[in-house]
Amino acid sequence: MPRDNFAGLRFGRLVVLEQSGVDRAGKILWACRCDCGYEKVVPAGRLKHGVTRSCGCLRREISSQRFRERVSHGASYTPEYNLYRSVLGRCLYKGAGNYEYYGARGIKVCARWLGPAGFSNFMADMGPRPSLGHSVERRDRDGHYTPDNCYWATAEQQAQNKRNTVTVEFNGELMSLRKACRLVVGGWNRQTVNMYANALRYKERGYAPLEALKIAMEM
Repeated sequence: MPRDNFAGLRFGRLVVLEQSGVDRAGKILWACRCDCGYEKVVPAGRLKHGVTRSCGCLRREISSQRFRERVSHGASYTPEYNLYRSVLGRCLYKGAGNYEYYGARGIKVCARWLGPAGFSNFMADMGPRPSLGHSVERRDRDGHYTPDNCYWATAEQQAQNKRNTVTVEFNGELMSLRKACRLVVGGWNRQTVNMYANALRYKERGYAPLEALKIAMEM
């Protein structure tokens, strides 16, 4: 009698019928019947740990459903859809590379943007992406992904909205210190880099951002 007797037990869509020998590694095999009627022999470990839950029909159904969802909104491979999926990933999936900065901090995606109609609602609320240089940004960096807190933003706008961005009022406009330095020099080059570094250095010494910028301009 095997250590674990799976006969008669259900694992997902599979009901175990009887032991069916062992494989080459000496692992016990069990003959199972799937709810769809197909029979399949499965190693005990794959049943016990939930790796195998059907004869393969469940995987096929999930793949088919995902395909239908892609066809239904007709935008699966558009930039908007890729950005939408990135938003979901960073907030919902612990395996996402930037999850610690979003989901782990409690940042959520509103219910309206989740589920089968999620992407359609997202597009209805956000509208088309203005350009390839735009991506989803939040007005409140500690707020959630909701229609009233999100907008399409350029990389420059996103940089200015970062929590660690130093802002300064320059020529009557509130902007990042980095952008102000670039406007003074007329581009982004070594001189701009040096000015930006000097301005940050003086800010760290206690000068206000605008004072630090003026000192860096005179150096």
